[in-house]
Amino acid sequence: MAVTIEDLYRNYGILADAKDSLSQHKDAYQVILDGVKGGPKEKRLAAQFIPKFFSSFPDMADTAINAQLDLCEDEDVSIRRQAIKELPRFATGDNILRVSDILTQLLQTDDSAEFNQVTSALISIFKIDAKGTLGGLFSQILQGEDIVRERAIKFLAGKLKTLPEDVMTKEVEEYVFAETKKVLEDVTGEEFVLLMRVVSGLRVLQTVSGRQQLVELVVEQAFLEQALNPADPDTVDRLLQCTRQALPLFSKNVHSTRFITYFCEHVLPNLSELTSPAAELDIQLEVLKLLAEMSPFCGDMDKLESNLNMLFIKLLEFMPLPPEEAENGENTGNEEPKLQFSYVECLLFSFHQLGKKLPDFLIDKVDAEQLKDFKIRLQYFARGLQVYIRQLRVALQGKTGDALKTDENKIKVVALKITNNINVLIKDLFHNPPSFKSTVTLSWKPVQKAEALVAKRPSTDTMNPGATAKKPIPAQPRRDARQIYNPPSGKYSATIGNFNYGEERFMASKATQPAAAARGTSSYGRARFRKTDTSGLQSSFACDTSGQKEEEGVEDGAIEKEEIEEKAEEGEIKEEIEEEEEIEDEIEEEMGRRYRRRRNAVRGGGQVMVFGAWFRFWMHPPLSAESLLLVLLTQLKEITDEGEARHFLWFEPKVKREKERESVLMKLYRAPLVPTVAGSSGPAGRVMTQFHSVYAPLSSEPV
Repeated sequence: MAVTIEDLYRNYGILADAKDSLSQHKDAYQVILDGVKGGPKEKRLAAQFIPKFFSSFPDMADTAINAQLDLCEDEDVSIRRQAIKELPRFATGDNILRVSDILTQLLQTDDSAEFNQVTSALISIFKIDAKGTLGGLFSQILQGEDIVRERAIKFLAGKLKTLPEDVMTKEVEEYVFAETKKVLEDVTGEEFVLLMRVVSGLRVLQTVSGRQQLVELVVEQAFLEQALNPADPDTVDRLLQCTRQALPLFSKNVHSTRFITYFCEHVLPNLSELTSPAAELDIQLEVLKLLAEMSPFCGDMDKLESNLNMLFIKLLEFMPLPPEEAENGENTGNEEPKLQFSYVECLLFSFHQLGKKLPDFLIDKVDAEQLKDFKIRLQYFARGLQVYIRQLRVALQGKTGDALKTDENKIKVVALKITNNINVLIKDLFHNPPSFKSTVTLSWKPVQKAEALVAKRPSTDTMNPGATAKKPIPAQPRRDARQIYNPPSGKYSATIGNFNYGEERFMASKATQPAAAARGTSSYGRARFRKTDTSGLQSSFACDTSGQKEEEGVEDGAIEKEEIEEKAEEGEIKEEIEEEEEIEDEIEEEMGRRYRRRRNAVRGGGQVMVFGAWFRFWMHPPLSAESLLLVLLTQLKEITDEGEARHFLWFEPKVKREKERESVLMKLYRAPLVPTVAGSSGPAGRVMTQFHSVYAPLSSEPV
């Protein structure tokens, strides 16, 4: 005979009144259990009554749980939701594992309201017994159906980090890490990314040793002990996925050495043969970007010289030689080489970072012919670089707010970052010996606030209240108000007008490069890597119209509104010019403080442009014109070989008084640059005769 609503209420009353003698009324509880076989109303009542008295009948626990599970699988969605809502009340003692297992299986539902109910129930039993709940989840991840496995992993990735510390204790987090390592033995690409998100958020692993353990996990997945098959897109994609997951873990104490070594030994030699896992992905640029991001965290490397040499070879490939000229000095008609700025930025940055560990590489490890060839390529690249920087600054000057938000101007801003970075790195390589001291932020990385990077110097009053205030330095004319130096015509300049700012990847060519898209397929030992859009799980890349995107903290669109407006307001587009002005002001302030008593002496200095790179020299007074010129000549010999400064030399003295300025200008600008300089008399004429014979500047006017 079927149980009626009246039967359920009558037996509920018996149990409610029994109080301490509940265990003696098994028959009454059995009637309530039989209610799951009744109609919809009886089932809803049974779903509420069964868990209420569950703890009083331990010997009937299995029967009660099975009855509730039947209700969780009922055809009526309202009955299922009611039964699921009451499931956490069964999570006591040894039953927690079973309840967690049941709820994990119920995650496969397609009803959104029901799915949310299951999620809430799981979070509820986490607060009862976190470790037991995790046991049920991982049991289904390791042994359950694919749909259950997938949703259980997503649940962990999304909800685990929201649980409070009193739930996610150290013991619980260690259990999560241990179980995750078991799952990682056989995962798909998407599962790997999600599970790395789970373990990366564990507080117990937020230490140097913890991050090192995470890197070891990624190394195992990346198969760095095996040679790379560049023709297999799955293999290439696995390497990219693993490298992206390892990047946030690297620091000065957690090194990227093994990844960099693998890239230099196996990836760079096969760079042109790599098969992209997605048709829209520029695989070469993506690989070079990852290498550049890892390079600052490289530790001691066994094969440093050979790895540097590989980077050097790749730099030669991407930095072209200038086009040949005919005997009359005109271009032979060969097509202008492409200047692939995005690639060169990555390679130069990586070479610069590893070069710090072997600063004599270019001097002792590269033969003279190779070094000469490298300098020619650098010189040609630097010449083109200056033109592009100038054009970009002109194009962006005066742009503010919404004007900078257009796709075209976003590309120009990123292009300016790229060219400025390359310019700074090339300057370092032009030093003799090469320097590796400059610091740049890669163009696709978010710009940090200037206040966070450079603290303002405290005022005199703050440092020493009793000190005399410094005399204010009079404002100097802005450097950007001067006429911009124009390189000589011919060779490079003939095709400058062909530069297309609208290209997706910033290159001095007309070839377009689409932005990066979703990952392709991959195999991590499990089934074929399913095609899924994981763009939200790892950082995007490339200089495209959608901008750059960091995995955490940087939204789609690349250049955030605040950053754009800040650049427009503070003039960050003219960053290099402002830095030069600040340095000049500091030097002049120091000179004024130390040598104020000798204000009648010539205070001189100058700047020299060699291959588009700036070099400064400053002379402390008193200096005669002859001494000033001798110092200039000495400085030039230290920074370049004979004749290499041709076409790119100009200088300006810095003096305190206008009459002195005019006098020195006459001696420095006019005397050495007129045809009669070789026969000039006096100390200035003698010095500049030597200077003119060595460098032979072509311009007779200062810039």
